[in-house]
Amino acid sequence: MMGFTLKEKLERGAMLPEGEYPVVMVDWMKTEAASGSPMIKVTWEVTSGEYAGSRIFDNFVVTDRGIFRACLALKALGVPEDTYFESPGDVANTLIRELKAGKGLKIVVKHRKGSQDQLYANVTDYLPLGEKEEEEADVPF
Repeated sequence: MMGFTLKEKLERGAMLPEGEYPVVMVDWMKTEAASGSPMIKVTWEVTSGEYAGSRIFDNFVVTDRGIFRACLALKALGVPEDTYFESPGDVANTLIRELKAGKGLKIVVKHRKGSQDQLYANVTDYLPLGEKEEEEADVPF
């Protein structure tokens, strides 16, 4: 086991810098958006690089308009573009099934200011993993 300092652990808990990160889903939950719409909250964990082990949260609102982000993630996971879905809920279920199977992808992180000028790390896009990253995503240590 590789050691670490307290400082390193604390920095890993800090906000991810802007950039692209290979990730896998480590947790998810069904919840409700502020609007009252159904939503899936996903916890991503960075799988390699300087920020390996860092986590970031991402929300997928399960409505006709909001499900677009989940569709981008499915495309990055390699789901064929001609896949037919009955409803936004069907898209969300497919996303969770794909992620629970251990599939990874890349997220694009940008920073944004909140309503009281707090800075937040925000997932803005989803990209496919490269071959090397796919191999590394299968290895836990």
